[in-house]
Amino acid sequence: DVAAGTSAAAHRSLVPGLRVTHIDGRDVSGLTQPECTELLEAVPVGETVDLTLSRHRAPDGVAEGGDGVSELERTLTELFELWHDIYMKFCTESITFRELSIYGELLSATELQCLAETASIGGGWSDWRRNRSTSSWANTRMASVQQFLELNQRRDALATAIAVVSELGQYIENGRAIHGGLHALQRGLQSSWTDNSLASMSGLMTHTAEVDTRLLGIDRGLIEALRAHPELIQWMREALESDFQQAVEIVSGLGEAQCPDDLWEERDKKLGSLSEVRQQLQAFIFRPTDKFGSLPELTDTLIGVSATVVEHLHACAELLVPFSLAFSSDPDSVAPRRLAMFRDPERRAAWKVGWSDARSAPTVSVEYKVRRRRQGDGGREVLEYAHTKALDLH
Repeated sequence: DVAAGTSAAAHRSLVPGLRVTHIDGRDVSGLTQPECTELLEAVPVGETVDLTLSRHRAPDGVAEGGDGVSELERTLTELFELWHDIYMKFCTESITFRELSIYGELLSATELQCLAETASIGGGWSDWRRNRSTSSWANTRMASVQQFLELNQRRDALATAIAVVSELGQYIENGRAIHGGLHALQRGLQSSWTDNSLASMSGLMTHTAEVDTRLLGIDRGLIEALRAHPELIQWMREALESDFQQAVEIVSGLGEAQCPDDLWEERDKKLGSLSEVRQQLQAFIFRPTDKFGSLPELTDTLIGVSATVVEHLHACAELLVPFSLAFSSDPDSVAPRRLAMFRDPERRAAWKVGWSDARSAPTVSVEYKVRRRRQGDGGREVLEYAHTKALDLH
């Protein structure tokens, strides 16, 4: 029997799994819980109530330990201690970046207010109480969490900025100095990142204020493609700034004798790739000066560029020579550049000289291989030098 008003030790013996069978000697085993509650509420305040308890099996999913404390109660106690620890670390701004990286994505202002309301005074479940200033407290801490998430973005953007300057520094004034400054900033952040706490947030936000998080939206493949094909970019800058559509129409109308060999097949598709590169990278290619004055200026030209342009860039780079021949406005440069292609061993170029009779002038031609597409193994298209073409020279 356990009497009401007994010691705390007696109360702690009331663990999940106990069943009340008698109240003041009355058998209540057949009553519902609300009916038992009504009987207890009818007892005058201050009077003793005798309860007869029967140990019943623990509820499903609630295991008991050797000390009589259920696993559920023990788990809840551990959760409370963790909950209170998080609360205190927020209060003292000692919560680390390592912890914020775990909690930051999970906590909202609502959860933080709940944290403040339930853990503002520690010590046990009975100490939980509502704090009138919890809303203000939660909003302030939520702002700190958002700052941390932004700082984390800046750290990621810093790595991208270093990659951009490393790959495209040739297009930026003082690119080497900018690269060194970004590296120093990154080393400073990385050296103590996980050990930093909320208390150091303000200083780090100031220190990284110039890091442009827009860099996170730039495709890494685009950066690598621009670095790999500077000749294509420079040729487009010099040759395609004005009257581009008119030039495309002229190239589209060239006959086989005038059209560079590598453009003859699928010419519209290849010209479409060139148009796509020019359209998407127009601000980058046709920049006002040879070099951007700063990293943000370069970034402005790459924001919003689709990752699909990377494939077009690589395709156009392979066709740089035939493009330059087709779009050339200087006829004196076309023949030498076209003849230079014959130095490629894969073309198997051979000069042919012949006479129709002893009195006629000789004819001179060059036979060479041109690339054509064919169906390869597995149905995949293969581009290879398999077609022989003869070019008459007069």
